[in-house]
Amino acid sequence: MSTETTADPPQGGLSGRSEAVLLAGMTVSAIGTGVTEIAIPLFVYGTSGSVSGTAAVFIALALPQLMLAPFAGALADRTNRHALAVGSYILSAALLAGLAFSGPLAVVVTCAVLAQVVGTVSGPAVQAALPALAGDGYQRLIGRRTGLMFTAQAIGPALGGALTGLIGARHAVLVDAGSFLVIAAALSSIRHFDPQWRERRAQAVSSSVLASIRDGLRATRASVTASRLFLYWGISLAALPIALLAAIPYLRDTLGVSSLQYGVAVTCYAVGSIIGSLVCGHLNFHRRRRGWLLGSGLVYGVVNLVMPLSPGYVVFCVLWFVWGLSYGPEEVLTQLLFAEAIEDDLRGRLYSFMGVVFAAATVLGYAVAGGITQVLGASWAMALAGVIFIAASVFSFSTGPLARSLRATETAG
Repeated sequence: MSTETTADPPQGGLSGRSEAVLLAGMTVSAIGTGVTEIAIPLFVYGTSGSVSGTAAVFIALALPQLMLAPFAGALADRTNRHALAVGSYILSAALLAGLAFSGPLAVVVTCAVLAQVVGTVSGPAVQAALPALAGDGYQRLIGRRTGLMFTAQAIGPALGGALTGLIGARHAVLVDAGSFLVIAAALSSIRHFDPQWRERRAQAVSSSVLASIRDGLRATRASVTASRLFLYWGISLAALPIALLAAIPYLRDTLGVSSLQYGVAVTCYAVGSIIGSLVCGHLNFHRRRRGWLLGSGLVYGVVNLVMPLSPGYVVFCVLWFVWGLSYGPEEVLTQLLFAEAIEDDLRGRLYSFMGVVFAAATVLGYAVAGGITQVLGASWAMALAGVIFIAASVFSFSTGPLARSLRATETAG
C-alpha cells in the first residue's frame, strides 16, 4: 500500500450564490480571453503583414507561463491568494486597456506580454484556493467549471472575430479588460477566500522563493499521485494536437467537407465535453475512480483509432461527440485526485507546475504534429494519437504506480 499522505478534504463549501458568482466571473473572463486570443494575432498580422512575426508573438505570449509559473506558484503559497488574484486581475485589465489605446505595434505587443506575465500570477492563486474554498462541493465545482470553460471557448473566439471586424482588433481587447474586472469583482464578493494565508506566510518567511520551488519539486516527486498525473497529462496533451491537426486534412481531403462542416464537428466535441463534465461533476464515483479513469481513457483512444474508418461525416461527428463525452470523467477525477493529494500550503506551487506541464506538452504536440501527419498521413496520425491515449491510460490507471496506489486506496476504503 502506498504511504503517500493526502490532504484532508474540508467539510465546508461555497454557498449557492457564491459558487454562481464565482463561476459567472470565470466564464466571463474565459470569454474575454478568447476574444484577445483572436484579436491580438489579427492585429499583429494586419499591422506587420508577417506570418513569422505573428508566430513570434504567439511564442512571446506563451513564454511567461513556461518561465514564470513556478515563481507565481511560490508567491501564491507565501501570500494572501485572494488579494494576489484580485490585484493581478485589475492590473491585467489596466494593461489591456493601455494596449487598446496605444499606437506602435511594439507597445501593443509589450502590453500583451506584460498582461500574460501578470496573468501567470492569478492562475495558481485561484486554483490553489478552490479545493479548500469549495470543500465537499469541489467535484461539482470542477464539473461545472469545466463545462462552462468549454462553452466560453466556443463563444470567445467567435465574439473576438466579430468584434475585430466591427471595431478593430485593439478595441476588441477592451472586452477582455472588462472581463478581468468582472472576475476581480466576483472574487472580491467571496468572503473567507483564503483564511489560512497568515499561517502559510509564517511558515514561509524562513525560506527563499527558490527554496520554496525546490520544496515543491521534492513534494511532487514524493507524491505518487501528483508525479504520475503530471506524466499522464504530459503524454496525453502532447498526443491531443496530433489528433486535432490530423483531423483537418482527413475531413477536408478524405471526406471532402467544408470549413463550416469542420466547425460543426469541433462543436460536437465541445458539446460532448460540456455534457460529460457537467454530469460527472454530480456522480458519486466512490471506489470506482480508477475504473472510470481507465474506461474514459480507453474510449478516448479507441475513438481515435476508429475515426479514420468512419464511413462518412455524420459518423465522424458522432465519434467526436463521444470523444468529448469521455473527457468528463478524466478531467473531473484527475483534478479531484490531484487536489486531494497535496496539502494546502503546497497547492500554489504544484498547480503552477501543472500549468507548465500543460503548456510544454501542448507546444511539443503542435511542434511534432505537422511532421507526423505529413509523414504518416492523416488517418495513421489519428490512429497513432489513439494508441498513445490508450497506452497512457493503461499505464496510469491499470498497471503503473498510480494504479496500484488507487487500487490500494479503494480496497482500504
